[in-house]
Amino acid sequence: MLEANTHLVTPTPPYEMSREEQRRRCMAQVFAWQRHVAPELERTGGKELLATAVSLLGTYDRSWSMRIGVHMFLFNVTLASQGSDEQRAHWLSHAQAMRVIGCFSMTELGHSSNLRALETRATFDLSRDEFVVHTPSHTAYKWWIGMAGKTATHTLALAQLYVGKVCYGLHWFVVPLRNAQGELLPGVEAGDIGPKAGRHGLDSGWIRFHHCRIPRRNMLSRWASLSPSGEYSPPPHPAIAYATLVGERVMLLNGVVMDVSQALVICIRFLLARTQGNPPRSLLSFPFQKQRLMPVLAGVYATRFAALEMGVRWDSLQEVLDTPGQEVAFLMQTQIMHALGSGLKAWVGWWAAESLELIRRSLGGHGYAEMSGIPTIIADFGVNTQGGGAGVVVAIQHAKFLLAQYKRAQGSGAESVAAEFPFLAAPSPTTAAPFLVDARKVEDVRYQRTLLQWFTTALVQRA
Repeated sequence: MLEANTHLVTPTPPYEMSREEQRRRCMAQVFAWQRHVAPELERTGGKELLATAVSLLGTYDRSWSMRIGVHMFLFNVTLASQGSDEQRAHWLSHAQAMRVIGCFSMTELGHSSNLRALETRATFDLSRDEFVVHTPSHTAYKWWIGMAGKTATHTLALAQLYVGKVCYGLHWFVVPLRNAQGELLPGVEAGDIGPKAGRHGLDSGWIRFHHCRIPRRNMLSRWASLSPSGEYSPPPHPAIAYATLVGERVMLLNGVVMDVSQALVICIRFLLARTQGNPPRSLLSFPFQKQRLMPVLAGVYATRFAALEMGVRWDSLQEVLDTPGQEVAFLMQTQIMHALGSGLKAWVGWWAAESLELIRRSLGGHGYAEMSGIPTIIADFGVNTQGGGAGVVVAIQHAKFLLAQYKRAQGSGAESVAAEFPFLAAPSPTTAAPFLVDARKVEDVRYQRTLLQWFTTALVQRA
């Protein structure tokens, strides 16, 4: 089905196309996928087959995968998790049919990881039952917004909610950007941020709101709401507005694993075919090649299993979200998923960056040629080390969670911490690591887990 659809798979490599040609092809792929291929795949094979196809096509064109990720996972999933029943019924039907093309306006020019400092405002106008969405400064421009440059018809904007002079914090708002002809609507300025290192088929853009008016019903109101009289009903917890970021990191993890996997397959196949020496022997048979590539191959399997587990947990979390009366359980599980996703996002990003460069060097001069595919993979991968949270920032978030769990465990015992971290309640580790006492067990997976738990506890105690 995929090969038969010429909009999805074309013979011309992206490095032989202009940026505009890549973007036209990419949008043709998006429409073909969303309107024809995805419904048929889901009908015949369910969501698992659909997810597999998304991963495979993502290795073919990462601009396509990013557009699908922005529209399907960021825009649609945020609507599903933050919108009321009426809002979901209205917006999701249009989004799934591509009558609405959505983007995700969170990051601002002067505020990336520091979400609490976002400046964009949505001020309630009681007299007209509307919100006035406004960008108050240059640093408040929405920036690095995928599909905002030329494509998106609507955006989900994260903005500070104001009623009078009172600020009620960050909330999500559906803001129309363009009409059916692609023309910007009143109160909206948007454009392309310019050439990037990779993913040239994606129109990453900026948005400026100039007293843009939207109906009150465009504030996503599953958890928090505002009445026509201006009475505010708060969410169970302010952090619930960030739940979508957990899903974004799960999506990024899968993408990173696929990037390294594809590059490694290219590298291993080349080294098997390329011979050297007298008599000729495969380059892969040389010990130094195995020694530097086998850890990468092992890392691919390990990170793939971790990404799959995070995906299963994310799907389970969505089921909790859809169960009435489970708001507290959803929040607790979201915090754990956020912590796990943050740690994995940081480490996997660093590991992948080093692995991809090692793979490029293993190919010799051919690794520098576009025809090998490696330079494109590396350029397209780069955004994953920053998008969804820079490595250092999310690593600090993970560390803070571990410290909080450790303090709780030491004070109230293992029952008070998340199920993943009962070892933090154990007595202080001895000065000698367990493997120094019994090195014969190092190959035992259970013993390896004990070593990692010991090491984690030791690091937390020293912090």
